Amino acid sequence: MTDSTEDIRWVICEETQQCLWDSPESIPEVDIAGATVIDTYGTEEQAMDALKAYLSRLGATFTWADVLPIETCAICRKDFNTVDWHIAIVLSEEAGTEENPEILDATYPARFCTNCVPCKPRDDSTGAAKVH
Repeated sequence: MTDSTEDIRWVICEETQQCLWDSPESIPEVDIAGATVIDTYGTEEQAMDALKAYLSRLGATFTWADVLPIETCAICRKDFNTVDWHIAIVLSEEAGTEENPEILDATYPARFCTNCVPCKPRDDSTGAAKVH
């Protein structure tokens, strides 16, 4: 349980995932092949402003995807099957340390079909994704 004096942070990350369904009504097993933290923010408002700017740079819109068998791509707005590997943007509210976080809440502001995989600008000196 989180102590009320503990710092809360909002984290935006990009996950490569697929959802494995026993049936459309069931909760899927979500396989995550990788995750990249885009940035961490001290307030939800800062995180939402950054997320809005990030999606805008990608030409994407918020879809506030759930975890459903069929979702809508945030770029092309076409439906796709979440059984296929795809990119999901995750906004999580976290406490604890970065090494051992306690996830208080997580939402999916956007998902991208395999035809619209977002490209992040790269830092030429390291090859790593730039953090904005």
